[in-house]
Amino acid sequence: MNEDCLVFDVVTNSDSKDKKMTNADDVALLLSCGSKVAYQQNIDFLDKWHNGEIPGKKYTICLYENEICTESVVGVLRIWQSPFCNNKWLLEGIEVKYNKRRNGYGKKLVEKALGILRELSVDEVYLNVNNKNTSSRSLVTGLGFKLCSQGCTNSFGHELKTSNHYVYQF
Repeated sequence: MNEDCLVFDVVTNSDSKDKKMTNADDVALLLSCGSKVAYQQNIDFLDKWHNGEIPGKKYTICLYENEICTESVVGVLRIWQSPFCNNKWLLEGIEVKYNKRRNGYGKKLVEKALGILRELSVDEVYLNVNNKNTSSRSLVTGLGFKLCSQGCTNSFGHELKTSNHYVYQF
């Protein structure tokens, strides 16, 4: 990974619809892994995410190599102040393109998110990690996240027995 070639694109609630939907298309393509059904499901979710049907303060971070274009997207992460979780700030939907994993892109995404939250004077941020995902667990604990509960609720308030809840305090 050449850090000089990394480009972040951060989309917020207040950005234009065009910027939001360009970002949504790149994110949906990354998350769908070539499946047209998954692509449409991701577009539908991201449309709700960006148009306010899903409430709360939200940021979507895309990480690109060299330039902002669909072909160069390597990762995505969402930041959400979820009203379904007592307005806690959450990191979610962290995904790195399969052939780009284990190269530090996930770390760069989380570091970018922490920087945004630090600028917002947030005291703490949470995330959930599936118990079987040892790579993600190593990533977040290596960045200073601490386990705060075994089992958790997701960002919509639904119980997850197969994931643990982690917190990062600024």
